Amino acid sequence: MEKAIYLYNQAERCFRLAKGAVGPRLADELETLGHDFEREARIIEVVEAAISERQQVSELRPALFSTPRIPEYGASRDLPAGWQA
Repeated sequence: MEKAIYLYNQAERCFRLAKGAVGPRLADELETLGHDFEREARIIEVVEAAISERQQVSELRPALFSTPRIPEYGASRDLPAGWQA
């Protein structure tokens, strides 16, 4: 879970930078990179959840390729007890 949170934080940084004073090409690249970070974080979350629930990874295909529920920058995120963003 630690790695997934790190990746979500990196995605947020990319989105913030993309909204800043950068050229349109760099903004597009930062947005793409941010989405890649989110996708990788989602995969890690789903696989770790499956391992903890002892599910087969093949049963997780819909969850792995669905659009994740990711809050906008600055919104509070549901984190496990004891975790901070």
